[in-house]
Amino acid sequence: MSPRHFLEVTDLDAKELRQVLTLAEHIDHKRNSSAVSDSIHLVRKVVAFITSKQSLRTGGSIAQAAAYHGGTSETFNGNSLMDEHGKTREPLPDITRCL
Repeated sequence: MSPRHFLEVTDLDAKELRQVLTLAEHIDHKRNSSAVSDSIHLVRKVVAFITSKQSLRTGGSIAQAAAYHGGTSETFNGNSLMDEHGKTREPLPDITRCL
């Protein structure tokens, strides 16, 4: 499966979703094995986590997962992306391209 950006799980077709879940299962099995992690899937990559409300548990889990795989994470919420009228400060395609 080649790298692909998506915002919603519904952006994936059935085949792609199966591939993502199979890869996640493989990574989880490898993580839980006694082998030392040599995972470098996210080296020099940033995982962007966009949420409508803050969540310490979810944000912490995303940060830990990104770090485990060699990457970093950034968390954004509605206040940082929207103006006082509920409109995005910048066009959504521009925001996602920067991330």
